[in-house]
Amino acid sequence: MNSLGRIGQTMAARTRQLARLVSGAALCVLAITASVQAASASSEAFGLAVAQLNVRSYDDKTSAATALASIEHPRTVVVLSALLEGELYRRKSPPSVVIAHKTDDGYTLTDPVNGAGLGAVGRRDVRKISVNNQLRRILRGLIAGLQLNAADPSERIVAAESIAASAVPQLRDVLAAQL
Repeated sequence: MNSLGRIGQTMAARTRQLARLVSGAALCVLAITASVQAASASSEAFGLAVAQLNVRSYDDKTSAATALASIEHPRTVVVLSALLEGELYRRKSPPSVVIAHKTDDGYTLTDPVNGAGLGAVGRRDVRKISVNNQLRRILRGLIAGLQLNAADPSERIVAAESIAASAVPQLRDVLAAQL
């Protein structure tokens, strides 16, 4: 075979390799895009669930907290803990649910969905999302249920004890399933 024939075969082989690489890269881009869209949808669902905590009725707050606990999101425990500890607030303008930490002249705000700082506001710019004792008991159980799969065995023990003491029968079923 002459050199032109070999060059032609080499170019054809490289063209096939390039085609495989391009199709592989396209599949990677599609997988990454799907993953980003799923994460975005998850964050959007999480954000909507967080917003549902801003209601007057304690029964509705209990339902919203339970729905929030069912969403797999890295900040679920953070938000439920903030509600339990009295750090979840309603921002008046723009209206939104935020995590607020008290300062000398007001509050510093954090976005509950992504943890981003939202700056400082005065005391009159936010209003605490109230929690009663029954909701506190349920929140402790929900948080414990989420922490049952923690890597640290002592955290799992504390979570199991919290579930046993909670008033949420469904969580006791979760605890029984873990045993």
